[in-house]
Amino acid sequence: MNRIPKAGQLWSHYKHPDKLYEIKGVNVATREPVVELLYFAKKEDTLEDLAVYHTAKDNLKLYYVKLTKEREFEKLLKVITEPHVVYQSKVDGVVWARPYDDFVEIVSSEEGTDFYRFVRVE
Repeated sequence: MNRIPKAGQLWSHYKHPDKLYEIKGVNVATREPVVELLYFAKKEDTLEDLAVYHTAKDNLKLYYVKLTKEREFEKLLKVITEPHVVYQSKVDGVVWARPYDDFVEIVSSEEGTDFYRFVRVE
């Protein structure tokens, strides 16, 4: 099975196999200029706000971002260079970003069963 997440694919999380997530892409550490803001996302492990930009060469670039109380853009804080998978819930539309290695890792249940954190469903 192909374990490399790519834009447009649907994946499910082991805790919620009935909920689907659409892969939006994987960010790239690049000096490319950004062209357009695509989404505001949540960093999965810290719930920090992120901005997901499209670059001039068709890549994704992530930044920590400060939003207003109304969740509108205020300012960029810092670029994220570590690869993250950007994915959107098909249930509530929330966009998430999770470190790539965490997205594709094998996790263990309390009973000692090993399984993938996310599994491609299509």
